Amino acid sequence: MKTACQRGFGHEGFIFNGSAFHGVDVKMIHENRIQTYGRAGIAELLGISDDEEPNGEDADGQTSDAPQDVAKPLEDVDVSGSAKTEQDSPAAETQEELSREKLAQSTAESAKAAEEKQREPSRKSESETSGGQIHVLLGRDLVTGVDVRWDPTATTPSRLLNQHLLIVGKSGSGKSETTKSLLYELDRQGVPSIIFDFQGEYATGEFFDVVRPQVFDVMEGLPINPFEIPIDPRTGQKRRPVEMVFRLADTLNAVFSGSGDIQLGKLREAIQECYVQTGFDIMQPAPADKEPPTLEMLEAVLEQWSGHGGQIRNLQVRLQPLFMSGVFNQSKASFSFDDLFQRTTVILLTAGIKDLMLAASRFLLEKVYAAMMINGMSKSLRLMVCVDEAHKLCNDPKITDLAKEARKYGLGLILSSQETRDFHPSIFANAGTQIVLALEDADASIMARVYAADKKEQGMVKNLIVGQESGVALIRSTHFQPYGQVRLQSFEDKVASLSQRVR
Repeated sequence: MKTACQRGFGHEGFIFNGSAFHGVDVKMIHENRIQTYGRAGIAELLGISDDEEPNGEDADGQTSDAPQDVAKPLEDVDVSGSAKTEQDSPAAETQEELSREKLAQSTAESAKAAEEKQREPSRKSESETSGGQIHVLLGRDLVTGVDVRWDPTATTPSRLLNQHLLIVGKSGSGKSETTKSLLYELDRQGVPSIIFDFQGEYATGEFFDVVRPQVFDVMEGLPINPFEIPIDPRTGQKRRPVEMVFRLADTLNAVFSGSGDIQLGKLREAIQECYVQTGFDIMQPAPADKEPPTLEMLEAVLEQWSGHGGQIRNLQVRLQPLFMSGVFNQSKASFSFDDLFQRTTVILLTAGIKDLMLAASRFLLEKVYAAMMINGMSKSLRLMVCVDEAHKLCNDPKITDLAKEARKYGLGLILSSQETRDFHPSIFANAGTQIVLALEDADASIMARVYAADKKEQGMVKNLIVGQESGVALIRSTHFQPYGQVRLQSFEDKVASLSQRVR
């Protein structure tokens, strides 16, 4: 049954559609106002918490496949509010035909919108999430039985240090389920995520089926030029190319197995030559309209210099994956960089070329951070960056920079891995929330020292961590001082719970 109530009316009418998930849809037909209340609108009228309502998804986690914002046909009701009779005048029949035409057009438009919705993830807008606030259910406290929620904007008992989350747990402890659960809830509440996926875990399976993220494989090309000169947010002008000479050389040297100061110096000279050949004054702010060099130009410069000694030839060998793969060939890319901020995105890094995957990750992170700085400071959470299997990337200097500085720009991090050594020490100090699942003895000892200063208490914490069953975590943040043991609600459980509510 598509509608719970349909009534004729003269000037204003209401349709309560219990199977639609939208709020309130208003249409004007011949100066008559039709208000269609979907499930969210009905919930608001009844004062039911928004958390209790599904978000445009059916029992299978997909968006509804019918145009829910149009009532059933009004053939038996005249738009003037009177029942049709055989004595209706031709003028009235003409009015009715026009009304039906408009209704048919509206229905077609709604059907088209519903079809498009099927291809897009259903989520709440920022205005629908309690004034931009984020409320993510983590699970239930094992001692008190109270629901434990992660809310980066809450001030009670006190506000989080930052919106970054660290998740650590051995294989089989529930780490991936916890990460997916967080990403799923953030997506539903209108906060997109960029997921660096080294295993292909988020591009297939139930997470993909429910969240419907856009998926981009780095081997198919990235819309990024590593030589692009960023804008200085203070002046609004592009920076000086000399800064890029050192930054780009350091990045490439670090990612592609740096082998000493001489090769690093040669790489800087080659990068500088690229800017000079393109017409840049490396000591002056770059003109806004001048195109930067490309990796193809760097490859050509090194080829020209290849007779100058073994150092250049070694550089060519080291950078060969970068040149041959075409990853940074912008003409190959199937998406624009701005697409990453529109909806939850999976960046596939599954190619077996380790250094190339790290280079792609580093340049993407730098570009994301530069974009957030250009957008300015924000008190609300705009974007989450998730790095699963963090041992691949978490010792990268750009990750530690983001952990220290990204909070004020509305950018958060979710860093997940199996061992504590996968995280740079500064990550522990700059992760506002730490979720620790079951760990082996050595890692449990390290986390116990992070959680407690007293040696006796450290022993108790260590025993808790080692003995935790799958799906139970010790959580520490400003919300849960000093820490609390929580049975986490998994991604699978959240999807099942939503399906139950829809039914």
